[in-house]
Amino acid sequence: MCGIAGVWSNDRNYRDRIREFIGAAVLSLLHRGPDGNGQFVSDDIALGHTRLSIIDVSAAASQPMLSNDGKHAIVFNGEIYNFRSLYLRYCPQDGSVNGNSDTAVLLYLLSKFGADCVSWLDGMFAFAHVDLESKQFLLARDRFGEKPLYFRFDQDHFAFASEIKALRQLLPEKPWSLNPEAIALFHVMGSVAPPQTIFQDVYALQPGRTMTFNPGHPIREEQYWSLSELQLDADQSTEASLATPVTRALLMSAVRSRLVSDVPVGLFLSGGFDSSALMACCAALGHPQTLAVCIDFEEKGFSEYSKALTVARHYGATVHRHVVTQDSFESKLNDFFNCMDQPTGDGYNTFFVCNAAKDFGIKAWLSGVGGDELFGGYQSFQRLGPWSTTSKFLQAAINPSLLDRLTPYLGERLKLSRILHMSDKGSPKLRAYQACRNSVPWRNARQILSSSNRIKANLSSSAVDARYPATKDEFDNFQQATVFESSVYMRAQLLRDIDNFSMRHSLELRAPFLESRLFEAVFSMGSAVKKRGRTIKPLLGTSVPIAFPREILLQSKQGFGFPVDAWLRKGLEKWFLEAIDSVRQYDLWDDNEIKRLWGAYQCRAVHWSILWNIFAMAKWVSINLEKR
Repeated sequence: MCGIAGVWSNDRNYRDRIREFIGAAVLSLLHRGPDGNGQFVSDDIALGHTRLSIIDVSAAASQPMLSNDGKHAIVFNGEIYNFRSLYLRYCPQDGSVNGNSDTAVLLYLLSKFGADCVSWLDGMFAFAHVDLESKQFLLARDRFGEKPLYFRFDQDHFAFASEIKALRQLLPEKPWSLNPEAIALFHVMGSVAPPQTIFQDVYALQPGRTMTFNPGHPIREEQYWSLSELQLDADQSTEASLATPVTRALLMSAVRSRLVSDVPVGLFLSGGFDSSALMACCAALGHPQTLAVCIDFEEKGFSEYSKALTVARHYGATVHRHVVTQDSFESKLNDFFNCMDQPTGDGYNTFFVCNAAKDFGIKAWLSGVGGDELFGGYQSFQRLGPWSTTSKFLQAAINPSLLDRLTPYLGERLKLSRILHMSDKGSPKLRAYQACRNSVPWRNARQILSSSNRIKANLSSSAVDARYPATKDEFDNFQQATVFESSVYMRAQLLRDIDNFSMRHSLELRAPFLESRLFEAVFSMGSAVKKRGRTIKPLLGTSVPIAFPREILLQSKQGFGFPVDAWLRKGLEKWFLEAIDSVRQYDLWDDNEIKRLWGAYQCRAVHWSILWNIFAMAKWVSINLEKR
């Protein structure tokens, strides 16, 4: 796991300082790769890399890596789990491959086969391959977006990096102004959805895509994988009798591949289904996890330690408990926002579990991310069907123009507002998902903005809809929910936060549930094998190689949440008010609306997460906006 950066420039003045700029970018990425760093600089191209050594820890795997003939270069962030099988199938055994690492195999494949080989990769990755003769750049991201890649360009520059902070070091003399549309959508969705970023003219390469840049030619993007466009079998499902053995075999294979490492691998254990399933697989594979970490709280309603302890004992492992209190939470808040690359309304859970895991000296950890999206762990899987029926009725019964007149009076009645906004014309399933998942409806988000940002953002139903994937009619409600959860919340927020905060602590998080063969196979199964009354994730429960403890199997769903609401009411008020006051010069919000929301929150009429999103944006702006 690493940090990457690179730039091409046609500006002579810039090229005179290109070594300085790439050096500054590498320096800003050292937390992503403290085990080594390197640079490649020519007249008009510079590449930088910071290294976290996981596979092939020798110097032979250092980057930037050049091909043996010196014609190709690569900077690579991530892991290719099937690199050994690709080596045996496609690579000559004559020393043409420059080393034993996944990077060396990938460099050879790209120089030989070009972008076609990207679809062969099983892994999490973001990379840039450069043909040093033609100056052509090929950038790519993994299917789900586990690894980030940002870029910015004009007629004289093309720059990319793992983090926007590094991108700013590459192009320090460019204007770096906030993106009003991104700010507006953040309040709707709780994150900045790609391809936009929080800055104007800065973009995120979308997951499952490649991008080609040739100086003097338009940038070209191609999609090599998309969950929303998968072709289903004619019967749309695996036979029920085969669902469990197929899922078990693929899950075991996914965990086995994610355990391949030249350093120890730990496990984040909550006691829920997903992390418990990973522990069961590890035990069945002969890798009992003695390095499992669990976050715990003094507030009993949020504590899952007893479940984690039950799971660990059942599978012969040891779980290490780390308690987060309000005092420790507050003491780390500035660090949390300081390392945040873009504003997010979430992520503190990942930040604190990584902060605890760092103390064990283990670089690589397994995470259960993707299990909820694949096996139906969110409320959206139960609500999508009935709520879409409600949306159909409301769209027929209510004129959306009525909502424009009502919204100013619904600012403190967001539950009602969320229901009424399902009457917006459009896909009933999309409206149902938005009502279930969006922080606030778009009309209410528009009310929160300052008058100037309201005009600049031009927030509308179509602007919000553009951040959601189109889905196929043949997808059942369960599959529709999987597409929405995977393509919106997981991609734009969850995976981005996981990368951001794990790499800030120089840790690599591996997600077996996001192995593409497993994900595609389970996704293609009809809902009958994945949904059974109120049973939580029945298919996952029957697919683990060593059965869950009974108390885990019968538990109700509990998300990995923090008692932020209680803390906000007890002592974080001063943080909130100070943060809002510190960014008044940026004219982000309507002051009267902020005061009204805060008053409504104190009366328990507004959910705490809406205030937290405003707080997160304010803290991020105050800490990061003026930084270079």
